[in-house]
Formats: sequence, C-alpha cells, structure tokens
Amino acid sequence: MSANATTPILKVLSLNGFTAGTGAQHVEQSIASGFSMITRNRYGASLRYSLVAPAHDSAESRTLRASDGTLAYAQYLLSQGKQAEHSTQSS
Repeated sequence: MSANATTPILKVLSLNGFTAGTGAQHVEQSIASGFSMITRNRYGASLRYSLVAPAHDSAESRTLRASDGTLAYAQYLLSQGKQAEHSTQSS
C-alpha cells in the first residue's frame, strides 16, 4: 500500500498560482485558528459553505466545498471535537 492510499482525497488548493496546501491542511489550520462553525449560504441556485469563528466580530470565513472533500472533513473534525468536549464535561 502506498503512502497516498491512507491520506484523504482532498485536492490541493490554489489561488492565483499560490498553493495553500491540501484541503486537509486548510481545514485543520482553520479549525486550529478558531473557525469552529459551518455556515450555509444560498448563492443563486447553489449553496456555499464556510467555516466561521463565532467568537470573533469579524466577517472573515474559510471556504469549504463538498466537491473537494473539505466540507465533509470539517464536519468530521468538528464532530470529533464536540464528542471529546462532551466526554470531558460528563467526567
């Protein structure tokens, strides 16, 4: 089994030729920076998903996409964090 077989299938993000890393890195860095809530906004006939930081008064957000796996990965990581938080509170 190759090393790539165990990594999530998430595309490399690129903007104007600058590579930000993989989608997984984008999601992990965003969550580590306090972006912990997923919002859904309608844009025409489509839906756009974003990670937002509810503790900040900023309109800054991080884009998530269902097509590249970042939405599903963010949902997974946030659900794992809530499960860990819930288990420490009940202890």
